[in-house]
Amino acid sequence: MASCSSRIYAPPHGHMRSMASIGPSCAWASGRRFHSDFGGLIEARIGSRVGLHRPRSHEKKKGLSCRQVQTDDQDLQTDDVEKPNFAILIEVEGVIADVSRSVNRHAFNAAFQKLGLDCANWTHPVYVDLIRKAGGDDERMLVLFFERIGWPTSLPTDEKESFLKNVLREKRLALEDYVTTGSLSLRPGIEKFIDDAYEEQIPVIILSAYGRNGEEAARYIVEKLGPERTCKTRIVGQSEVEKSCYGQLTLGKGVSTGIDELLANEAVKAVAAEKQRVAKVVASMLNLSVAIDTTPNEMSKKVIASLRAGAEYASMPVQNCILLSGCQTGLCAADRIGMPCIVIRS
Repeated sequence: MASCSSRIYAPPHGHMRSMASIGPSCAWASGRRFHSDFGGLIEARIGSRVGLHRPRSHEKKKGLSCRQVQTDDQDLQTDDVEKPNFAILIEVEGVIADVSRSVNRHAFNAAFQKLGLDCANWTHPVYVDLIRKAGGDDERMLVLFFERIGWPTSLPTDEKESFLKNVLREKRLALEDYVTTGSLSLRPGIEKFIDDAYEEQIPVIILSAYGRNGEEAARYIVEKLGPERTCKTRIVGQSEVEKSCYGQLTLGKGVSTGIDELLANEAVKAVAAEKQRVAKVVASMLNLSVAIDTTPNEMSKKVIASLRAGAEYASMPVQNCILLSGCQTGLCAADRIGMPCIVIRS
């Protein structure tokens, strides 16, 4: 067994704050009412709530659930209107299945056990604290943990990177095993949500191209919906993203398809340049070498490409698509391109 320092990881008291949804909403542009029990079931069964941020003119009506996505005209008859002019994009991890809550911690512990790391066994409080501090980044969570308790005593300093890769590989294999053996359950109500959307002729796009645990794990989760339900949706994986117009033109490499995204890219460049300038000033004052990595986040680009591809396959502009997200990355990417976002809280 690999031995570590005798220190333990003790998270501070308190609860992790949940993400809030941001971004404009276009759901009210539809002329019909969309009813579903998904939001209500989440509240009743696991204590979570689905929030939707409405435009400024509707700020007084907050705290809506999915069943309340509708027009202000309560008396509008659905038989007299055209089909909805919006689509729903659904992330896999965090929405179709709450991977982080259900099996992610167990997969980490299985990896630690497989590698003989007797010093590592994450309790729920430790896991929640690491998620909060690392923003859900698996590698960052490992670094924070071992920086706190001490790295394995037999591990040379120059092999930390390969050690982390080994742990993450074993963790990914353990998680796939949990998913494929049926140990992971779907979110209560997600199946009825998809059925209701289909009944209302609302396009549903399932995004499997990105996620913390890779597309293969996402595909396993989607299969749990069953063929009778997946046939009602369009699944957009990495292959579909690459075949989309946006993917073929840009692959998320910085070519903008809208003025908002162009301005956002320029703002990111300006902030990066300012960080580098400040770093040089600090280095000069302290006579130190200061390096700051301002490389754009590749995951963010990948998510943006997936969202735009999803909108293409739904034949809707991005502002007429609503993303159901279970992670901060999806939330930020949607906000950047002006796509309304509903965050499903774990």
